[in-house]
Amino acid sequence: MQVFEVNPLTAPWMGRQSKGKEKMKMQAKRYTIGAGLASNKGLVRTFIAAELKRSKGGAVYLYGHGTTDPEGRCLKCGRLLTHPGSILIGIGPECLKNWAARDIRLETMTDADREELLSRVRSIQVDHWIPLLSIQKTEPVDEMIEVPDNHKMLNGTGASTTTNTQNNPPPKPEIKRTATLDITGKFAIIEFPYDPAMVDNIRRLEGRKWNPNRKYWTAWASQSNLRALQELGFQLDSGCLDVLKPAVTEPARDLTGLEEDLPDLYPFQINGVKWLEARKGCGLIGDEMGLGKTVQALGWLNINPDARPAVVVVPASLKRNWEREASKWLGKGEKITILSGKSPSKAAIQNKSLIIINYDILGAWLDILKGIDPKVMIVDESHYCKNYKAQRTKAVKELSKVVKHNIFLSGTPIVNRPSEFYTVLNMLDPVNFNSWIKYVNRYCAAKDTGYGLDVSGASNTEELHQRLTSGGLMLRRLKGEVLKELPAKRRFVVPMDLDNAEEYRQADSDLIRWIRENYVDGKFRAEKASQAEALARFNYLKQLAAKGSLQNAIQWIRDSLDSNGKLVVFAVHHAAIDALAEGLANYSPVVLDGRVAVDKRQSLVDRFQNDPNCRVIIGNIRAAGVGLTLTAASNTVFVELGWTPGEHDQAEDRVHRIGQEAESVSAWYLVAADTIMEEIAVMLDEKRDVLNAVLDGKGTEESSMLSLILKKRLEG
Repeated sequence: MQVFEVNPLTAPWMGRQSKGKEKMKMQAKRYTIGAGLASNKGLVRTFIAAELKRSKGGAVYLYGHGTTDPEGRCLKCGRLLTHPGSILIGIGPECLKNWAARDIRLETMTDADREELLSRVRSIQVDHWIPLLSIQKTEPVDEMIEVPDNHKMLNGTGASTTTNTQNNPPPKPEIKRTATLDITGKFAIIEFPYDPAMVDNIRRLEGRKWNPNRKYWTAWASQSNLRALQELGFQLDSGCLDVLKPAVTEPARDLTGLEEDLPDLYPFQINGVKWLEARKGCGLIGDEMGLGKTVQALGWLNINPDARPAVVVVPASLKRNWEREASKWLGKGEKITILSGKSPSKAAIQNKSLIIINYDILGAWLDILKGIDPKVMIVDESHYCKNYKAQRTKAVKELSKVVKHNIFLSGTPIVNRPSEFYTVLNMLDPVNFNSWIKYVNRYCAAKDTGYGLDVSGASNTEELHQRLTSGGLMLRRLKGEVLKELPAKRRFVVPMDLDNAEEYRQADSDLIRWIRENYVDGKFRAEKASQAEALARFNYLKQLAAKGSLQNAIQWIRDSLDSNGKLVVFAVHHAAIDALAEGLANYSPVVLDGRVAVDKRQSLVDRFQNDPNCRVIIGNIRAAGVGLTLTAASNTVFVELGWTPGEHDQAEDRVHRIGQEAESVSAWYLVAADTIMEEIAVMLDEKRDVLNAVLDGKGTEESSMLSLILKKRLEG
């Protein structure tokens, strides 16, 4: 027997106004329910109705009529409408065809057609029990609903309601409703005595399923489901209650002294390592570019030596950098390998503790990698997994299922591109992020374009941010938040692979042979001619190195632009500058080199500084490296190098100026690994003081960059 509870002090019809003997007026609200329930009951999703009664089972009896949706969503399916005619009547084209209005077309709709459809919406009567869980939104309206005085839900609820309350009927026996976390931790087992209204409520839970053999329901053990069960009077076991607890923010073990173990990490990076440890090596570090996401992931690996083998999935342009950083931050006994090609080999990964692989080949190596029982997967630039249909995304997701620890790294702001992160969030927390459709409708302002769903937008971003941070899934810091811990300017050398390695190695061998034949006892045999020739040969080698690493550098810059505001990119030669401009065309670049007239330079600078669509400026180190202010960016990138640190300092300072005092500036040197470019980059850093003296005319020839490299080549 259905049990109802009426409170005479709060019931909506108390204080009603009679209208004769047949009707009474009651205060109404606007309700929005799910499309599925609306279809089952022959209703529209949005209606104006008064509440007549509420059951203990979690349902409410509503009486009223249909109305249009104030948010411009379809009354039948709930999709956001875009056609003006659709918005006006509240029905999308497809739903209109299936709503007994096949001969009415939006394009030729008359005022009479429109009024007929609106009248049809208003004539749809609501006179039903509605489960509370199916009500998506309730809003107050300035409208009274006329309810028949003899309505079945009002019989005996007026004066007699008070009488029944005063008679103090015997209390009903307590109904036992329980929710228990299953052994996997992903589902709640839901048990309760049969109640049709409660069944309607349970059907509204995410992932609900009836088990006919054991006679109970299951649903995702998500926080939203469990809170709904609590509101419905279910008793949750300790496992379910743990799911509802705030995320753990402190590591379970004592990490006192971590600062001494990792002395080169900044305090906020130490906190990032501790955050990962508190999350048991599972989470998304979304720090802004230049804040060291890589070293935080490696820091966690450092304090968890048993978490091996570890697989690092990265864009191809970052494999070398990960190898270098891992060698620096992990112990000497770490066995690191870089995988390449799509012909997998067990020997390549046998007895390796850290395996670095790029997205493009992960699918080919997947079975072999799963066979070594990896413990950790680190995914850098994880927004590469934005398309859940892509093969690389499927491969990452497959690998994530067999490892215990999943660490994702990305500087792309989730609040701007929430659609790109659903797959990552689903891998990190498949319980609370289990439905793509619900996610994009809630957080991506999904709308039907007639050709499919457009999910490029963002909606309810504050709510999403709260779910990610309070739920312990994401840690994100901006430069401005940790500025006090950062130096004013930092430099990073990022090694790039060559795609012309054979050509470069041959030219390098020829140069070494020439040096040994012509440079003896620190002097050239024909000094003036030979020094000029040596410089020309070295410049040719530099150009080959830059040419071979340029495509990888362009991909690195694209990844950076996808997660940051603006970049200032420096090169030396016209060929490199033109290739950069072509490769970065989607970011509306401006080019500033010696080919640009002096009177046009400031307008290009102004465009970069003020136009939000202009994301990158590409300049010659000398032409754009002096006298300009480019403070719209806080990151500079060098894809080619000059010969002195002074010209690089000048170029870096185009960003690091008075207008940029609120930011820490990062200079990124993208250099071909194991080439003359890398040698020069290291010397520019290590010999900066000595070489500045040379630049200022205070040094000798033996201290010049050319002499240093010549000596190094002879010693090598």
